[in-house]
Formats: sequence, structure tokens, C-alpha cells
Amino acid sequence: MDWVASIAVAQFLTFTLVAARLSGLAIVAPLFGAPEVPATVRAFFTIALALLVTPVLGETPGAWPASLGAYVWVAAGELALGFVLGFGAQLLFVGVQMGGQLVAQQAAMSFGSVVNPQFDAEISVIDQFYYLVALAIFLIIGGHRLLLEALLETYVVFPPGGVELTSEMVDTLVSLAGQSLSIAVRVGAPAVVALQLAGLAMGIMSRTVPQINILVIGFTLRTASALLFLAVSLAGFGLLVEDQVPVVIDQLREAVGLAAR
Repeated sequence: MDWVASIAVAQFLTFTLVAARLSGLAIVAPLFGAPEVPATVRAFFTIALALLVTPVLGETPGAWPASLGAYVWVAAGELALGFVLGFGAQLLFVGVQMGGQLVAQQAAMSFGSVVNPQFDAEISVIDQFYYLVALAIFLIIGGHRLLLEALLETYVVFPPGGVELTSEMVDTLVSLAGQSLSIAVRVGAPAVVALQLAGLAMGIMSRTVPQINILVIGFTLRTASALLFLAVSLAGFGLLVEDQVPVVIDQLREAVGLAAR
């Protein structure tokens, strides 16, 4: 019966490493890692998926860590791989919110803030609106399925206990951070330019018609202009997010050694 016990222990260790990799995704990934989702639900999702994946993996690695410290180190590597995929996808939404913040500041709407638990910070209503629209598009085009599929395919490249963090993964995260800044500019720049032109027009109006109290009507005009431009540019914003989600996931796939879709 010793061989039965050894197989059971090996399967249990494999299960824990699979759960660790899935946990990295569930901690920070869009939707999966949202604080609005209770921790018990995320834990149940991770455990249930690990129970489904573990039997499919077949043979377990031949050599296991010889000590508890070595096992913790291996599990940390599994967690880090899931974290790379989840955090890389989350950077897209960081860029979207930064773009919304640019618009809110120019529209004088940054004074009214709401709490976004995803980033544990106070943000403006426009930031939250952009974030929710981007998340809805992410779900509609199946971004959550693509992200989960990429994580499951990593078991072909890195079996449980065999994760190797490479410099390419770090370079990809750095590149995605730069792309998030580019997305922020692409999201916010058109509205910022339009609001700056509106401010210039109000400045000219205040000089030509000094009887108008520009401070009184300025906030109203800026807010109205921002909302109008937001309505006009919403379709373009949706196309931007729709185009960027597959690009980001393909970059993450290549970083972990998978072929782009």
C-alpha cells in the first residue's frame, strides 16, 4: 500500500501547485481578481478548477522538492506565473482609467470621487465609467476565456513544479506598462484637446464680453462639453479596447512561451 500512498501524496502536491498557479491569476486578473467578488467565491473557483485540471495533467514530475522551504519556493514560482498573466491583462484597465482621469481633470469633474475597489482608490465618475465599459467589452469579446485558456496552456510548457521565470516575462510587463500609458493618451487626448479648445473659446468670450462671469458658466460648459464628447467618442473607445485585448493577451502568451492566437 506504500505505492498507493506515494501516488496520493504526489497527486495532492500536484493539486496544490496547480491551485497556486491559478491563484496568481485569481488575485489580480480583470474580473477574476475583482474585490467585488467575495474571497470565498474566488477560492472556490480556484479549487474547483484545480480539481478539474490536476487529473488531466497525467504524470507528475519525477522529483519533488526535498524540503518545505524548497516546496514553498516552487509554489511561489507557480503563483508568480499566474500573477504575470493576470497583472499583464490588468495593465490595460490601468491605462483606461488613467485616460479617464485626464478627461475628468480637464472637465472639472475630478472633485466628485467614488471608490473603485479594484484599485482600492478614489476615482472620478468618468474614470469609473470608462473602467466599467472596458470591463463589459472585455467580457463580451471573451477576454476572460482567452486569459484562462492561456493559463491552462502554460501547463504544456511548464508542468507543475517546473516554472521558470524568464527575463522575457519581465520585459513584457514593462512593455505593457508603457502601452498602458499609450492607451491612456489615446483615450484621453481627444477629449483633452476638445476641452482645451472650449477653454480657449471661453477665454476669448470673457475678453470680448466682459459682462459674462466666466467662472460661473465655465464649470457648466466644461462638464457639458465633456459629456457630449464622451457620448460621441464612446464607439471609438469601444473599438480601441476591442482591438487591444487580443493584442495584450497575445503578448502575454508569447512571454510565457506560447504561440500567439
